[in-house]
Amino acid sequence: MKCPCGTGLLYFVCCGRFVEGDELPTTAEQLMRSRYTAFTKRRWTYVSQTQTEPFDGTGDESVSWTNLKIHSTEGGGENDSEGWVTFTASFEQAGSTREMTEKSYFLRTGSRWLYEPAKSLTGLPKAFIVG
Repeated sequence: MKCPCGTGLLYFVCCGRFVEGDELPTTAEQLMRSRYTAFTKRRWTYVSQTQTEPFDGTGDESVSWTNLKIHSTEGGGENDSEGWVTFTASFEQAGSTREMTEKSYFLRTGSRWLYEPAKSLTGLPKAFIVG
């Protein structure tokens, strides 16, 4: 089975090793992709464990995530302590196809990358997206 994050790799070679296993993403983009994948598979524990703020443990069950496009990354490499990933995620809800665009902020604490909702920018206009 191909990974939902769109790399074209098999799930357990790509994000599955993070979502289902005990490996840690080594870059902010890997964490972004694995979090998206966790949303597609409704793995709420992983979503909660990979962000700085409390997560209520459930997602909107009426949303079906269909596509992820990474537009850009800034920092977030294996030797960085913070980084940004700008992406668009497509989803279906109530019979309509929709998109959300976000510039997500990630920080590394020790060997673990975490998503920080409070610093992330949602609803970015298309003109802001590079790539």
